[in-house]
Amino acid sequence: MHDNFIWIPFTSFNQPATGVENRNDNCPEYPNAGQADSDRDGVGDACDNCPESPNPHQADTDSDTLGERCDTNLVSRSTFV
Repeated sequence: MHDNFIWIPFTSFNQPATGVENRNDNCPEYPNAGQADSDRDGVGDACDNCPESPNPHQADTDSDTLGERCDTNLVSRSTFV
């Protein structure tokens, strides 16, 4: 084949780099080198919208940046219909 060809596998690391590959990073969009996940829902504390309570789907129906598990003023859309 190609005697002078060197194959280097491409791996994607998050930016700014934390040293953790994106596929193994529990929060690839934000730096979190320690990979803390206090509620053990698989979403890193750095990007978890409710780090105190497990909410792996990160539901936020009223779009106030608080996960529904932590939202004390959750307003249903049907309230205004």
